[in-house]
Amino acid sequence: MILQNVNMSTKVPMSSKGKQLFKPVNKDRYISTMFLSKNSVTMVLNPGFNPWLPPTLKKKE
Repeated sequence: MILQNVNMSTKVPMSSKGKQLFKPVNKDRYISTMFLSKNSVTMVLNPGFNPWLPPTLKKKE
């Protein structure tokens, strides 16, 4: 299965007892193409996009 233009978004931090601790945090990740199979997921990100870098270290255009 191939998914295109995938956008993943919100996480809600919870305590170990299931109570909401903080406000929901937006984790926007735009993925141009995602390939799904039975045991793996392959994501194709935009060129030059690294979601693991903090915003201060990302390339400025």
